[in-house]
Amino acid sequence: MTGNGLSSPDKTSEYNARAVRGRAAPVARCAATPLADCLAPGKATFALARNAVNPRNDKLTWSWTKGDAVAVTQLGDPTATTAYALCVYANGSLLLGGTAPPGPLWRVRGGTRRSGYMYSDRSGSNEGLTKVEATDGNATQTKALATGKGVNLPVVALPLTAAQLPVTVQLVTNDATPTCWSAEFTNPPRKNDGKRFEIRLP
Repeated sequence: MTGNGLSSPDKTSEYNARAVRGRAAPVARCAATPLADCLAPGKATFALARNAVNPRNDKLTWSWTKGDAVAVTQLGDPTATTAYALCVYANGSLLLGGTAPPGPLWRVRGGTRRSGYMYSDRSGSNEGLTKVEATDGNATQTKALATGKGVNLPVVALPLTAAQLPVTVQLVTNDATPTCWSAEFTNPPRKNDGKRFEIRLP
């Protein structure tokens, strides 16, 4: 584990072995297990869709809303130096991860009064992530989200087994003092078959 609370999974891990079809697996800047003391949501959703016939239609969506208060300084500056990592854990072990690196794919939300940041990459070139967003605000007014799509998404076999539950999803910055948004889905999934996994909080 690195000093910023993030690490790469071992090269022999299941994630690295099957993360991307047809080429070497990307480095996922995620800790091997979920981070503690993260921001908690009032509501959260997570879904994975798998299309074995056409992987371009594979999808990932995660939302974290109405959660703990977030100061704008906790967001870092992804337009310049702060990377964000989306980390999905199955029963405490890393299942998949993707990084939204700092740079021009990020834009500031809120105009002259900065209120957050949004990452947009329609190509999904970084582990399939197409959108990442995080905002500041008072308690119950904050939100974070991530979406992914296409052949660059890590491959996850569906349905998830009972041994892979519960699922925890975290969005983490790589700043010296990382900010972590976390949703631990301890409730039963709404759907869990060979094509789709879907779960909500509460």
